[in-house]
Amino acid sequence: MKHFLIIITILSACICQAQTLPDALFAHIESSGTYTMLADKGNHLGLGEKVAISTDFYKARHAVSNQQWRQFLDATEGTATSYWADGKIPEGKEQHPFY
Repeated sequence: MKHFLIIITILSACICQAQTLPDALFAHIESSGTYTMLADKGNHLGLGEKVAISTDFYKARHAVSNQQWRQFLDATEGTATSYWADGKIPEGKEQHPFY
């Protein structure tokens, strides 16, 4: 939990101050055409769809659980992902990786 809170603090500071994200935590991914998602919009794994990647983006180097992502959203007043009904983690999936 301590490491997670440190990551939230660093990420929040970077976002608020428009700084470059730390290389130790995030990988810079250059736009490269298309990417096949791990799941479809209904979150069914293995049914990924190809999406166009038209801009560079950053990807976390380490996975976080749904519960850790919820804590980050609470700390930063963020909005839950659209596939969480009513903004709640699907039952029994608190420790599953957040995608």
